[in-house]
Amino acid sequence: MNPLKVELRAALVLVLLIEPFTAVADVIVPDYGYFGTSAGVFRFDESSGAAVGGQPVIPPVGSPSNPFDAGYEGDGYQGEGSTYGPDGNLYVGYFIAAANGGTGLGEVRRFNSVTGAYIDTFVAPGSGGLVQPGNLKFGADGNLYVADHGNVIDNVPYGGTSIYKYNSSTGALTGSINFGYPVAPSGLAFDTRPASLGGDPNNLYVSFFNSAQVAQYNLSTHATTIYATGSGMYTPSGIAFGPNGDLYVVNLYTATVQQFHQNATTGLGDYVTSLPSTGDSSFPNGIVFTQGGKLLVSTLGPGLEPGAVLSYVATGPSPWVTFSTSASLSSPGPLTLTPIAGDANADGFVNGLDIALIAGHWLGAGPTGDVDHNGVVNGLDISAISGNWLATNSIFGSGGGKGLAAVPEPATLFLAVLGSIAALGYRRLRVAKK
Repeated sequence: MNPLKVELRAALVLVLLIEPFTAVADVIVPDYGYFGTSAGVFRFDESSGAAVGGQPVIPPVGSPSNPFDAGYEGDGYQGEGSTYGPDGNLYVGYFIAAANGGTGLGEVRRFNSVTGAYIDTFVAPGSGGLVQPGNLKFGADGNLYVADHGNVIDNVPYGGTSIYKYNSSTGALTGSINFGYPVAPSGLAFDTRPASLGGDPNNLYVSFFNSAQVAQYNLSTHATTIYATGSGMYTPSGIAFGPNGDLYVVNLYTATVQQFHQNATTGLGDYVTSLPSTGDSSFPNGIVFTQGGKLLVSTLGPGLEPGAVLSYVATGPSPWVTFSTSASLSSPGPLTLTPIAGDANADGFVNGLDIALIAGHWLGAGPTGDVDHNGVVNGLDISAISGNWLATNSIFGSGGGKGLAAVPEPATLFLAVLGSIAALGYRRLRVAKK
């Protein structure tokens, strides 16, 4: 029998026998490698903070960077921001520290999201002038946005003026957002809030490390507006929207997390409060909200000692507790969440787009479309989608993003799967006849 028919039958049977998966994610933590250690990528369970897999899950690249060592010689790789792409793979930014006072270069590497194996260097070193990829995010407009934090060598600044845009399929430079002076773009956040909380999907938010501001850049109008500033903001790093729609800003040198609420009249962020300090010399850096609304912050380390990921606890003897750490983790950087089971295109939602992506890679070896990570795109992946249908790891999703939304009638999902895979078979048939 035709293998496509066999797999189609299996997929439909699995859809009719829907078994819910668990809509959870893990926390991905790149390591800067500030203390003479090599910079790997770590992974922790978003609920318990327990290590997932071997640590690090992605081995260090090259030699350690160790920028605090004045006698350091040789090229070193410093792990920076990370994000998941529309192909389901993990993208990690690296700063390549150059020897003998060189400026260094930035690049973005792509890794298999299942095995952690290196795939390719997606953005070439220094492409467009990239120096230090402090954070990166994929936009709905087909671009990868990379914040160039820049670097300072012998008191001379390099980079740190722009956000670079790269084609999300090829990694080719497509343009830049230039702010004209070394503001050191650091944190990045697309506006995923619903309209009821003031959200606008065209808005990209970026923290300016050197000028104590958070800017709002509109992808449609190309206008840049200062969204939040003042009230003690100093060296802002990671930024993230909370479940209440407010923007939370991590200040590296003051060890604070500020909260800003969007003013209904001005559309800008009004200062609300600052959370208790994460501790003297803790140097908080990255920030993320888990599906359940838990606030996590990475710290480069109290007193320049190996850091950890902290969790904010509103009540208790201490407002901040250690969420996760590892003997190999040196200087945790920006935080991101893995896609949940069934989210083939890593957009945070399990829906028809994931079915289409799986259909387009039907019977392929993955990792694109292989949402259950068994090495082949088949009916089991359709089952994963059906089990988490309409679930999300977005904190603004239905049910607060934690629980599963109502699964549609099997007949509805049956027709969606049938249409997607039948269309694939038709395309293959046309190709075979040519």
